Amino acid sequence: MTTPANHKTKAIHVRRTWGKRCNRLIFVTSEEDIDLGETFVLHNFTDTYNALWTKTRRAFKYVYEKYANEMDWFLKADDDTFVFVENLRHLLYTYSPEMPIYFGHDFKFIFSDNKHYMSGGAGYVLSREALHRLNRAALANSDICPPEDTSLPEDWGMGKCLHAVDVLAGDSRDAHNELRFAPFNPYGLLIADYVEEDIWYPTMTFYHPRLCQNCLSKHAISFHYMKADYMYLSDFFLYQFELYNSRDEPEVLQQKLRWEEIKFLKSFNVWNITSNQIYKDS
Repeated sequence: MTTPANHKTKAIHVRRTWGKRCNRLIFVTSEEDIDLGETFVLHNFTDTYNALWTKTRRAFKYVYEKYANEMDWFLKADDDTFVFVENLRHLLYTYSPEMPIYFGHDFKFIFSDNKHYMSGGAGYVLSREALHRLNRAALANSDICPPEDTSLPEDWGMGKCLHAVDVLAGDSRDAHNELRFAPFNPYGLLIADYVEEDIWYPTMTFYHPRLCQNCLSKHAISFHYMKADYMYLSDFFLYQFELYNSRDEPEVLQQKLRWEEIKFLKSFNVWNITSNQIYKDS
């Protein structure tokens, strides 16, 4: 997701760093720009924060109509998000794209501690079945999914729509309950004190906030608020820089998970039919 004002200052740097490791990269904006490669352009569209929900709905409809049968997983990210695509693939490997599930960094719905949605800035990823349900059932029904002309945060709207069609929120934390999707950049997480009581984060995060030397996974997937220099620095140290005498650790892939083996946040995922029925009906 980007805007014409950010094409040269943010979006192009996504394309030159982590974006090139995706199977397909699409920029959603309101003006053509050949430097960005494939774009979905919303013509006669006012690109403002209040229009983000409209923009997001149209983008997921476009992706569904064009690529629903070509791809397994669909990641939405902002133009200041940095994603370690290899770590994302590693997380998703044990899940079937036919499961109605999505992943990201969990925030609580206001006034409802037992429901949540995924941070838009940290990025969220939908399975193919989640994308199907979003487009076939949710977006067409304004009684369960906010209509296009509603002014609201896009991630909040997406969480509401997916919850309404029984797309379940997967727990993306690692085996140590450490975060893989981060709503801040590494400096802010590791150096600044984001757990102070007078900021918004502790009141919104679904997980209990801690000082982040103890919360960030070594297999982190995404960071938000990444400026261009942060992106290139991360790209250099992860993909070009090497330590002498480093110990190589071969990757060991886990067994595929069955539906009943998946860990969900129990306080959120409450529905009237069993998860086994949802999977069989998908």
